[in-house]
Amino acid sequence: MLANTDKSYGVIARLLHWIMALLILALIPVGWYMAENEVYDLYPYHKAAGMLVLFLGVLRVLWTLTNKHPNFPATMSSVAKTAAYIGHFVLYILIFLMPISGYIYSSSGGYDISFFGLFDIPLLIEKNEALHEMAGEAHEIIAFTALAIIIGHIIVAYKHHFIDKDNTIQKMTTGVE
Repeated sequence: MLANTDKSYGVIARLLHWIMALLILALIPVGWYMAENEVYDLYPYHKAAGMLVLFLGVLRVLWTLTNKHPNFPATMSSVAKTAAYIGHFVLYILIFLMPISGYIYSSSGGYDISFFGLFDIPLLIEKNEALHEMAGEAHEIIAFTALAIIIGHIIVAYKHHFIDKDNTIQKMTTGVE
């Protein structure tokens, strides 16, 4: 089923989740590697993939706002449910902050952003060295924060699977209800 149900995530939500997860989990180490080792050939791909994450993030929020959210397991406490909502909200914020800070970093540095050679993303910010440095620092801090939240997200998913023995992981992997 394409849409979410009360019991599971639909194909669209699962595809958006996993495509974005793979992109983000690739972008973070590649970003650190290319920055630390000055591998300039990777920057165009990193920027294009970051813009793809931003675009998919918009689609994901629209999909989330227009679809049901599967019910939490009956055994989940209200505190755990609140923590889940907060954790997901923070992940969504980071999904937007990461590429936006990267965009500001590139734009304020006067560096073009090509979307995989198909078209150029307009640079709406004039070259500004102070903003460029600040955006670069923000981009790095957001990456560390995102990685920490993602690791927590993965740990909690495995807790549901191995300790709570509920079907939380299956809802996002196979769509089993």
